[in-house]
Amino acid sequence: MADVLSLAADGDAGVLRLLRDLGRTIGRSLADFCVYVAPDGIVLDGILQNAGAPVIDGVKEMLNLSAPPAVGAQLRVVVGMLGNQAELQGAAALARRKQFSRELPLA
Repeated sequence: MADVLSLAADGDAGVLRLLRDLGRTIGRSLADFCVYVAPDGIVLDGILQNAGAPVIDGVKEMLNLSAPPAVGAQLRVVVGMLGNQAELQGAAALARRKQFSRELPLA
């Protein structure tokens, strides 16, 4: 993956096309998902780092082609920024929310 990211950063046309095709493949399935769930956004794996733009372009292209306009217009597609710690930080945030969102007992 490091080689792919390096080539993408250098603007390699083949790698950029591959990443856009990846986005199209993912975007086709996400279009069906978005019709039923109507999320506000989609977060792609942060491993893409700065090479996420062509993947996002491919995802958006397929969302525009395969989903109703109202679905694609309100949807944000971004690359995650938490890197390799995303799962741990997400779990910690959920645990913290669960722990501190309980009603405090009235004294």
